Amino acid sequence: MEKVRLRHVNLRFRLSEDENGNPHFTTDGAGEIPIHVVPCESEDQWIDVLNETSEVPFAFAERPPIRFFLIQAPTRSDVVIVSHHIICDGMSLAYLARDLMTYLGDPNAEVEALPNPVLVTLDSIPAEVSLNPIARAILRRMNKKWAREKVVFNQQDYLDLTATYWREYRHVTLPIELSEAQTGALATRCKAEGVTVNTVLAAAFVNAQMELNGGKLPHPIICIAVGLRD
Repeated sequence: MEKVRLRHVNLRFRLSEDENGNPHFTTDGAGEIPIHVVPCESEDQWIDVLNETSEVPFAFAERPPIRFFLIQAPTRSDVVIVSHHIICDGMSLAYLARDLMTYLGDPNAEVEALPNPVLVTLDSIPAEVSLNPIARAILRRMNKKWAREKVVFNQQDYLDLTATYWREYRHVTLPIELSEAQTGALATRCKAEGVTVNTVLAAAFVNAQMELNGGKLPHPIICIAVGLRD
């Protein structure tokens, strides 16, 4: 785990606030990331682990908002990684899982730390990434209103929102596994169409849910977890 943290800087951060309540990342006082070892009792136990940990809020001010679970059995083991979107996206998790498997397979492998993530600003967004004028105007208006009202969400707000969500909603995890050939074909088609795999999967599941809901958008929004299997 230490080598993975050395390679990925976001695994060494916690959230802190300045005197105005503005959050920022800091390594000062950031706690370790625990690895939870769970005895394996069934082939689909990872689903139960995923569902249970999804209801547990992250302690942003104490440690990086990510959790690792090792579901251990004599003949096979599953690794479950659950992270908040504030430090990574789906593709980042795939690279993280790859690096974790690399260091587990070769504990003596040298660590090459990745560069710090680029701060997203109007100046750092690539020129080819653009919004249509209407969307840009809406976002500009929302940002001005947000800055004017100075609404700040703190940890207690997060805890209250999390508790309210799980009191009002339940979710079901449906595992769907693609073959190597299907995965390759999907990735190739996505590249040809200029879209990400995650975007296509999200659109497909939302469309399926709309058909089940009689044409209505799903609520709450569907979440997609992408797993790697050796």
